Parts: sequence; structure tokens; C-alpha cells
Amino acid sequence: MGITGLLPIVKKTLEKKHISEFKNRRIGIDGFPWLYQILNTVAEELFYNIATTKYVIMFEKRIKSLLSHSVVPVVVFDGDYLIAKEKTNLERTQRKEKYRKEVESYIARKNHAKARELMKRCIGVSKEIVYEITKVLVKHNVEYIIAPYEADAQLFYLEKRGYIDCIMTEDSDLIPYGCSNILFKFDGSYVDYYKVECLEKSKDKVFKEYIQDICILSGCDYVDSIPGIGIQTAHKLISKTQNLNEIIKQISLKKRIPENYLEEYRKAKLTFRCQIVFDPVDKIRRHLNPPEEIVDFLGTLEDVEYIVEIALKNSVLGEDKKVIKVQRHFQPSEIKMKEVKITDKKVFLEIDKNKTSPYFK
Repeated sequence: MGITGLLPIVKKTLEKKHISEFKNRRIGIDGFPWLYQILNTVAEELFYNIATTKYVIMFEKRIKSLLSHSVVPVVVFDGDYLIAKEKTNLERTQRKEKYRKEVESYIARKNHAKARELMKRCIGVSKEIVYEITKVLVKHNVEYIIAPYEADAQLFYLEKRGYIDCIMTEDSDLIPYGCSNILFKFDGSYVDYYKVECLEKSKDKVFKEYIQDICILSGCDYVDSIPGIGIQTAHKLISKTQNLNEIIKQISLKKRIPENYLEEYRKAKLTFRCQIVFDPVDKIRRHLNPPEEIVDFLGTLEDVEYIVEIALKNSVLGEDKKVIKVQRHFQPSEIKMKEVKITDKKVFLEIDKNKTSPYFK
């Protein structure tokens, strides 16, 4: 998760702040990075399918910490798999299966220490885990949204619409979306505060204006990088020219360009700009920006139920299951919208194409 090499570049410009400085602010919480951190501590239980509530307790502790400082959390979870991210998800699944086999091999050789360490690489956030966390959030009257697809796009949308004031996450994926205020590395007391101005302070104006294209060119979840092209090199190339064909021509003199790269790049760009999100005001799904072409790889605008299947304790081989329809958006009734300053809810998040799509000339 995250854009490789991006956080180290902006790190020196981040400001350390105590969480109490965000009193009464609505903070969108990127739920999955929290969960992956927490699940690392119960990796062995998950590997052996041992029932545990430890991860629920730890997640609840983080929420309580925010509430104790009068912060208003809005927790956002990843939803359904995005077709545009199919290759990345498949590779992650294959890696986890590889690690699982390695764990079994170490166990057979009685190297339990190495086995336990590798178990952390086998974990995944299941729908059942999300369901257990949502129950805790409802108990504490904390709003949550299970995004149609990617939590990153959903959080970006919520911030730009004025539904939340800033975003708390543990990776850098929110930066290329264009988020203005991000809180990194929450330790229960302090955060590293990122503002969009940090991009120009870290490098230059080009780095800020073309950060999305720089991240795509260096490799992201939606398209593989060209071997040898990292974020520093991508920045140098885009600083010289804002024409993708010219950039690819320069790269091809020294490196092999993957087949269909230009088309994959275009799809990655559309995924960043036009992904489907949930509007918590109008209660509908919509694109970040209206696409100008058919974009089936971005999913559906139709509401899709979030179904969780839980194996019953006494079932044989898990064949007997309880089916639960989980509410995708829980909003505490007493807050409604009176505490939320929403921008014009009929306006799409239009982006200056000359800045964000310089390669479609």
C-alpha cells in the first residue's frame, strides 16, 4: 500500500501536532491501514482460524482516544474489489498464498519463530472483520461508510465536499488524489500533519501540480511502473516535458516499455479522476468527475449490498452459514447534517485538465 518513495520525500515538511489541536474537527479515518496494523498482533490466531476479539478491542481503543480529545471520527472502509485494481489484488493474493506455504514449511521444520513472523504477511481484512468493527462503531455512535470501492477515493470526495475536515491514514495513497489535509502516524497522541503545500516545499511547483501523473508514472495500484522509473525519475522527466508520448520516447531509448502501457496509463488516470464514490448527503453513488467515455472497469453506480457470511460454530466444514446484510453507511441520528458544512452538493469535483491531464493533448 502507498506510493513507493513518496512519504520520505515529503516527510521533512510535515508538522508534528497533538491530536487535541483537532478538537471538534471531523476526521475521516482510513480504516484498512489501521486494521492491517492491528491484525499483525493477532496474525497467529488468524492463521489458525482461532476466534479472537483482540483486534476489535484495539480498534476500539484508537477510536476512544480520538473521542477523548473531542475529535469527531468518520471511519471509511474499502468496499468491493475494483476491476481497475484486479492485477494488483491478484498479485497480493498470490503472494499471501506463497507466504502461507512458507509458514507451513517452517512449522514442519519446527522453526516457529520464523513461521510466526511470516504469518503477518498472510493476513487480510475479511468482510467478517469489517462487520465486527462496525458493531463497535455503532455502539460508540461513530459514523462509518463502507465505500463502493476504494476508501482512498471516498475520503478524497468527503474532504472536497466539506463533509470532513481532514483525513487520517497510514500510507501515501491519498496524496496523488489531491487531498488537502492528511494526518499520518497517529500514535494515540500525536500526528504528522500534511498540507498540500508540502509538495511544493518538498520539491517544486511541478511536483505539486503534477503529483498525480508523477505517481502514476512511478507506479501505483492501477498500473505497474516501468522498471527503473521511481518517483524521483518521474519528477525529473515531467519537469522537462508534460507530454506523455515524448516521455515514453525518452524512456524507450534506455528501457523496455511494457506492452499496452499508454492504455494502462490512461485507465489509471481515469481511475483517479472518475472513480465511483458514495455521496452521504444525497445518499447515492456518483463518479468523482463525470467520465467522458464508458468506464466499466470502475464498477457500477447501482447500490450493492454488503453481504457477510459467517460460519456457524457447530457447522460441519463451515457449510452452515449465517448471512448478514451490513449497513454501508451509519450516521448517528443526533448529528444529522447540522454539524456538517457541505459545499454545493450539486457540483462535481471538476479538475483543471491542463494540470491533471497534461498527457492527453
